[in-house]
Amino acid sequence: MPFFQVCENLSSFGFLLTIVSNILLIYFTMLKVKFVTRTYKKMIILYALFGIILVLIEIIARPFAHSYNRALFTFSLNNWLVGYESLLWFLLALFVGFYNAMLAFLAVQFVFRYLALLQSKHVKKFEGIGVLGWLLYPVISGANFSTVYGLLATPDEYTDDYMREELFTIYGLNISKTARFILLPYGKDNSLRSGSLLCILVDGVLLTSQYVIIVSSGIQMYLVMSEKNKTTFLHQSNLTKTTFRSAHLANFGTYSIICATRISIIVAANA
Repeated sequence: MPFFQVCENLSSFGFLLTIVSNILLIYFTMLKVKFVTRTYKKMIILYALFGIILVLIEIIARPFAHSYNRALFTFSLNNWLVGYESLLWFLLALFVGFYNAMLAFLAVQFVFRYLALLQSKHVKKFEGIGVLGWLLYPVISGANFSTVYGLLATPDEYTDDYMREELFTIYGLNISKTARFILLPYGKDNSLRSGSLLCILVDGVLLTSQYVIIVSSGIQMYLVMSEKNKTTFLHQSNLTKTTFRSAHLANFGTYSIICATRISIIVAANA
């Protein structure tokens, strides 16, 4: 079985797992969990909803990534929306944006947990009208990611010619009839292509910034808990750990889909 078909099967399994697990997470968070603050409940529920939306987009767009020589090619394997390439183009851009949005949402939760651990007065800023702030952050971050990718990774005649034979040989697809985005930083004469380079730079900064927030907040939480008396923080620590682990378990399917898509980057034919 071709490698990309294996990834397709993994994506289908991940879709079912994510839908079921996130619905269960929302149910238990809303009706069963009593020891979590209302703000954190909202975060967990919205994070689960983001996961559901992401896999719904994925199951329709069927995004796949292929690395070939100097190019990174992201395209749709959807074969039942023939004639709706514009919709698939939009969904491809939306998918990468939601991926970034989920990372940004994860960063927000790490910051909240860190402030809650410190019992900081800034926690109150996450309540009331503050909900709009921490909700808009991942939405705006994801929208920026999608917009930059959609505008700067748009294929042209050169990129299509570069990938045409490769796409047909490996996947049997006509590049002209396939929804696609291509990052190709070098031209025919080895000159730099500003659009692709700018896309890599901007989207790289957006992704890296989320990881920096997550890692730095995690390290700070570890240091605080190491310095303070564990009995003082035992209840709050168990509270956040239990719920946060549940959220990650519920989104295992989401990340299996992302990994199945991203791991396909290693598929590369000889130049």
